[in-house]
Amino acid sequence: MTRWERSDPLGASEVAVDSFRAMMAFLRMEERPRFTEDVRESLRDRCATLAAATGQMDAGQRGKGISFDELPFCFINIAVAACILVMSGKLDELEVEE
Repeated sequence: MTRWERSDPLGASEVAVDSFRAMMAFLRMEERPRFTEDVRESLRDRCATLAAATGQMDAGQRGKGISFDELPFCFINIAVAACILVMSGKLDELEVEE
């Protein structure tokens, strides 16, 4: 089965799915998650990686730049950091531009 025949839209491997489940199980713990500096830096770095990967011209095929095989992990890290941001209550503290 090729990458394009899979039913999942991100092409996430079983390892990526398992790691996402483990991270989400961590977030369901009794204690409210804290949006720390580490989480913020991770979110910033993964968003920069995603922006660089989607803007590169070689589609991650020529060995330089960012491989598209890294994108499912970027998506997972961004999703988990966003969940931490929301669940910690810090998202409500941000000012919204109108």
